[in-house]
Amino acid sequence: MSTVVVYYSFSGKTKAVAEKEAAALGAELIEIKEVKKRGILSAFLSGAPKAIGGKASKILPFEADFASYERVILAFPIWAGNPVPAFNAVAEKIPNGTTVELIFTSGGGNSGKTKQKLTDRLAKREITISAFTDIKAGV
Repeated sequence: MSTVVVYYSFSGKTKAVAEKEAAALGAELIEIKEVKKRGILSAFLSGAPKAIGGKASKILPFEADFASYERVILAFPIWAGNPVPAFNAVAEKIPNGTTVELIFTSGGGNSGKTKQKLTDRLAKREITISAFTDIKAGV
């Protein structure tokens, strides 16, 4: 089964989770990077409000033909109860009708509201969430 793990990591915690998942599954691993690297102040002052608003950040181009994979896993941090802006940029590139698994790293490890918001938002594009894992990674 061809699997891809696509991830963005601000502090390195999500990267560790994504690398472990990809290694366990023998999956391709694709790192997403923002055009402008964020510092802690930028993450707090502009990143969190963009996350809350569901806005996308500018990301560097990446190669992923999502339709060619049997299993698509997205691993991203949660900021202010929402996926980071880089997640929103990647989500825009996922074809309608795709099924994805989501792995989120968060400070609390309990993002039930995030899951429902994403389920509703992605359902509008017929993107199905087959699994949702929230890993408490601390701040």
